[in-house]
Amino acid sequence: METTPHKASSPEIQKELFIYYLNKIYDGKLYLNEQLPLVIKKTKLKVLQLALEELLKDVKTQINRMEEIYAMLNVTPTEITDAPIKTIIQNACDLRNNPDSVIVNDMDIMVHMQLVEHVNIISYRMLRRLASLLNYKKIEQLMVECFDESRDDDKLFLMIADEYLGAPNQVL
Repeated sequence: METTPHKASSPEIQKELFIYYLNKIYDGKLYLNEQLPLVIKKTKLKVLQLALEELLKDVKTQINRMEEIYAMLNVTPTEITDAPIKTIIQNACDLRNNPDSVIVNDMDIMVHMQLVEHVNIISYRMLRRLASLLNYKKIEQLMVECFDESRDDDKLFLMIADEYLGAPNQVL
């Protein structure tokens, strides 16, 4: 029996992992870019609409950065059919739309958008780490920028949820 642990320490495997995870998040961002305008229309809370518009702007910027990365690596994006991020985004965008409960619908959007941003934060962290290991300095910086935007968007949705619930804002 082999006792040596599997390792992803070769640059070839690291690059393969980088592209695989980049495809996953890129595919999710494309879907979010398509669906967010519909969510914005369904949202009743003005501050939430503004936050979603800010998120949409960030999504477009992140898509552009990822397309720049694909060009730098000379690879074409591949659609990921089993991307869990798509399911999370779908849950965020496919509202229950209970006309009797605007509060539930808006709160549901806030919760799901935070969940989406948490997945983005984790993904960008891993992509940033892989870029660093591969010595892709420019790509690493682009991942830092995407990470920072996702972290800021997550905090924004949390602040809106706290305000909506009448809860005191907590320092994170």
